[in-house]
Amino acid sequence: MAKAPATCVVCQAMAPKARVSGSGQDLQSPKAKPSAKSSLGLAGASVIGPSPKAASTAPGDKPPAAAKASPGPSPRGPDSPNSSAMGKAGSQTVGASGGGSARGEPLSPKGGSSNASKTAAAGPPAAAAAASGGAAAGGAAAPAAKISEEAIMKFHSAVRWAKPWPEIEEVAKALAIDLNILVAQKDPKNGNTVVHIAAQNGHLDLVKQLLAVGGPVNEQNGKGQTALHMTVEYDFYFVSKLLLEAGANGEITNEDGNKAILGIDGGKSGSGAWDNAVTILRSATTEEELNVAFEALEKAQKSQDTDTPEVIAKDQLIQVGLAKKKSPATAAIWDHKRFMKLAAQF
Repeated sequence: MAKAPATCVVCQAMAPKARVSGSGQDLQSPKAKPSAKSSLGLAGASVIGPSPKAASTAPGDKPPAAAKASPGPSPRGPDSPNSSAMGKAGSQTVGASGGGSARGEPLSPKGGSSNASKTAAAGPPAAAAAASGGAAAGGAAAPAAKISEEAIMKFHSAVRWAKPWPEIEEVAKALAIDLNILVAQKDPKNGNTVVHIAAQNGHLDLVKQLLAVGGPVNEQNGKGQTALHMTVEYDFYFVSKLLLEAGANGEITNEDGNKAILGIDGGKSGSGAWDNAVTILRSATTEEELNVAFEALEKAQKSQDTDTPEVIAKDQLIQVGLAKKKSPATAAIWDHKRFMKLAAQF
């Protein structure tokens, strides 16, 4: 009978011994290794740290592409909502509908937060409130969307150049901003609204339209001027009259302390008053307006026999009359005979 091979003592010493758990299970067996889903595996993961996919972006790290938000146009000028002494930080939106996020995230062209859809998809109540333009944390209302400087300047330019009203309405429509919102926007550089712009250029019909859609009649610009300050200063009698009828306050003072009814420099009184007959004549450009001016001169002539005669500077009167006679705008409708008869009585 063959003998069994002798067992090697050295091999037995070097062979790994099975470790047995308290339940008798071989811990060297693959089944005994803790899986990633076991409580032991999770505890180990928390000690070692999260996996690269679960790691949050640390300050200074480049965020994932999906987390980037599209920046809006950079604000420029002192009236921009996010401007500071550090430079041109922040962003604005051209659109007027919708609100930005409660944290001041960049706004999309339609006025909503560029991250709103992502935030809403995340699910937390606070995120959903921010995405919908609702109350911010703590119950405060989310800030209203701001109009970009580019949009303001585009609208202001259309008014400055006296575009027909339908074209101005089309500009507002293209910008997707309500007219009653646009007419209140100020130029970030000087604080003028479109009412200031139309008034200081003597655009009577445009001033009427702008006031009709809610243009502010007593708004002051960066130097404290109202539209009335401007029309009085530049002798636009008919625009001044319109503003006063719309509620303009002639007592509002600018930064130099001059009342609106006395103009920007405060010198429009006496023969230079906003409603002096010569001022009215200087402002007239249509046949109807010239008739108003002639009637004002007739009234001024009658006042010469009263205790409070209207001050008429005859040299200025003659100068204005000759200018109206030669002007292409009034030459065809100018009644020189009537004018000379009136002028001779002063």
